[in-house]
Amino acid sequence: MLRIPFAWDLVVDDLGYFWIQPYELPDGPGSSEWRVFAETGQALGTVQLPEGFRVLAISSDAVVGVRTDDLGRQFVQVHALDRGGDTETRPLPPGCG
Repeated sequence: MLRIPFAWDLVVDDLGYFWIQPYELPDGPGSSEWRVFAETGQALGTVQLPEGFRVLAISSDAVVGVRTDDLGRQFVQVHALDRGGDTETRPLPPGCG
């Protein structure tokens, strides 16, 4: 029996949201699109991150990770998040709302 994972990676950000990177067939392993869910399981939206970018941590205002280029070199990168307002009153991922 062939088993295929539903996700390549799962990260919980500092606000308690679940970020899931779907497993992508037939290309595998993960896509550059991440799906964001509230702790209740409610889908909040999707976030597109750069190709070859491996997420290490997600704060309230940034995504930190490592990008590997075509030559196999790795670079630490920080991408700012715009959650659409005050994260205490409206903690939404970018592009959601």
